[in-house]
Amino acid sequence: MDKLLPLATDILCEVASFEDVDKVLIRACVKILRSQMGEQIQDLTPWKTWLQARRTLIWFPTYEAIYQALLSAITLLELKQQYREGFYHPAPVLFKAYTSELYQFDLAYRHFIVASDAAQGDILKRELIDDIENLYTQWFLDGLGGAWSDSLGEKWELAGVSCQTRFYRECPS
Repeated sequence: MDKLLPLATDILCEVASFEDVDKVLIRACVKILRSQMGEQIQDLTPWKTWLQARRTLIWFPTYEAIYQALLSAITLLELKQQYREGFYHPAPVLFKAYTSELYQFDLAYRHFIVASDAAQGDILKRELIDDIENLYTQWFLDGLGGAWSDSLGEKWELAGVSCQTRFYRECPS
């Protein structure tokens, strides 16, 4: 496996025969993703392409959960990059943004958790799992929750949206 390390990722992605190639690619991707947790990330499109291309190869079933976790982590990082300025909008705009786009953070995070829980072994490093947990809970949830609270003000109601406190009174059983 050590002889594979110096090879370029785009070359390794073409190799299907050896399980060690998958291990090297996974470790390289984990390393790249861990380095991307800051404010500015590099383009991760090549990694998405390479990971998706592995789906048709012989070792994919062995590492399917890990590949899914990595793809979900990439999605979360790309979403973070897209919203790096935060979520500061009036409540109606923020509500619409959540129902049309921001829910994708929750979706990608849930996919990551399910896949990382299903992954075998230690190739998917605990540090990456912790990094994704922090991105989701401390950056996304805290940021969105704070923006939501600030935008709602004291009324905590949104015109045209049913209030949860009246849900059982207004919805037929």
